[in-house]
Amino acid sequence: MKKISILLLLSLSLNAKTFTVSETGSLTVSEALVKCNTNDTILITTGTYSYTTIVNKSCKIIGIGDVIFDGKNRANGKIAFNITANNVKISNIKIRNYTYGINIPLATGCYIQKVNASYIGDTTNSYS
Repeated sequence: MKKISILLLLSLSLNAKTFTVSETGSLTVSEALVKCNTNDTILITTGTYSYTTIVNKSCKIIGIGDVIFDGKNRANGKIAFNITANNVKISNIKIRNYTYGINIPLATGCYIQKVNASYIGDTTNSYS
């Protein structure tokens, strides 16, 4: 039974895909999430992004370089990441000017690392 479990885990990790999102590219984080499966990785390159992302799949979202989610000019939806899936990992991202940087209402096993969230007029919270 152990051999089957190890082979299954190895198979899952070998089949994991990576999607890259850039500020000037044609793929948004939400569009990458539509394409990704469990354990896939979404890399977000340097840039400023200003949309809400519903994270409904267990995946990794990693900022590469200076990645900023800025909600300053958003009329509504003041959440940068609304996580509804279990076991989501988000790292290396700055979030500013959103009412809620990362909302995790019912998900479990989520891992937030090196995310700096700030809101003008409020205190700054960092998760290391």
